[in-house]
Amino acid sequence: MSTLKKFLMAIPVVGAIATLNIGCPVLAANQMIVKIGDLERTISITALENFVKTGDTSGLPLEFSSPLFTKNVEQLKEQLQRPISIDPNSELNSKEQDFMDGLMPTGTEEERKAALTLMGEKGNGQITLDFLKVLPGDILSSENFLDSLNAYQPTPIKTPSEKKSLSFLSTHNRQVGTIDLSTGVFTKIADTPRFHDIALSENGKLFGVSTNSQLYSIDQSSGVSSLIGNLGVRFSSLGFSSNNVLYGASGSGFYTVDIMTGAASLVSSIPGFNSVGDIVFDPKNNQFLASSTSVNSGSNSLFSIDLTGSGKKIGDIGFNNVIGLFFDNETLFAYTLDRKQLIINSETGVGTLDKNVTGVNGLISGAASLPSTGSKTSVPEPSSMLGLLAFGTFGIASLLKRKQQ
Repeated sequence: MSTLKKFLMAIPVVGAIATLNIGCPVLAANQMIVKIGDLERTISITALENFVKTGDTSGLPLEFSSPLFTKNVEQLKEQLQRPISIDPNSELNSKEQDFMDGLMPTGTEEERKAALTLMGEKGNGQITLDFLKVLPGDILSSENFLDSLNAYQPTPIKTPSEKKSLSFLSTHNRQVGTIDLSTGVFTKIADTPRFHDIALSENGKLFGVSTNSQLYSIDQSSGVSSLIGNLGVRFSSLGFSSNNVLYGASGSGFYTVDIMTGAASLVSSIPGFNSVGDIVFDPKNNQFLASSTSVNSGSNSLFSIDLTGSGKKIGDIGFNNVIGLFFDNETLFAYTLDRKQLIINSETGVGTLDKNVTGVNGLISGAASLPSTGSKTSVPEPSSMLGLLAFGTFGIASLLKRKQQ
């Protein structure tokens, strides 16, 4: 076993399984060639998908039924059914380097970084097995993996025509709903735990952080909130980057959040910053904007925070208890605890009263919109992978044979 080549597959830990939106026709994988040392076995994708969904190993090679491989096969199942995510903040660690060594053994460092970036841009939120299946090319190998990623053009996720709003508010009286920006009218869609803040992912998944530090997913159709896990930190703010990585803030701390488990990881502590209620991603400048209490001012302040966790004050908002932020196109909207809808100049931080919110019985606690709803001219995020899991002595070098669907 010690002579077997180590296999690492980049299946980061991120949120619930997402739906893949792919234009047709596409080239889809028919078989996966698995190598264990010098031993090579071919697995049909149908058998592999059946294994992932049901645990049935009858279609897998006989060697996989050996007790020696039980743990490795279960790890394979777990990772193939997880969606992809990219952490734009982390440097390539040793496990990630091992992964790229196995996937692109002849690739340069620049090519490997480019592959990670493309996987984030084109694969975030997509189940890994599904993503690998639709990459173009007759055979996916280490030599043409980057070319396949470059050639692949996913169809953007479309918003259903009947969905009138992608702007949401949460309230202290345990409700989440949509907000009509033109009228200020709040419409409830769900009864929920009491949330400090909410966040909307780029693929339309809604999340909330409760007052007792629990991370939840929120089904917009049924209104059901499902517990994911404990953050370990009392968060006041949540927000997704446009690369579908969840961030949060607590006091002076800026964090990333694993939406599969809820675990929070500190990115940095920001001098002079004290989170008061929300963070929002600014795709034009590849950074977050955040509301903060201010020691030397009678109002809250607007901060910018880049993805390395470096923050600086932009200016005073002119209002207190600014607990909700989101962009609608290029306009930065903000919400106060006492139901005021503001418009903030993102360059100066100055806020202007737009209107009062109606339809809320109680106080506002948070706000959310799609992270890509700021300016459309975005700066690509540097990429590295989160949650890479080593399969130890189980070696797989994947080559995907294709057939036209």
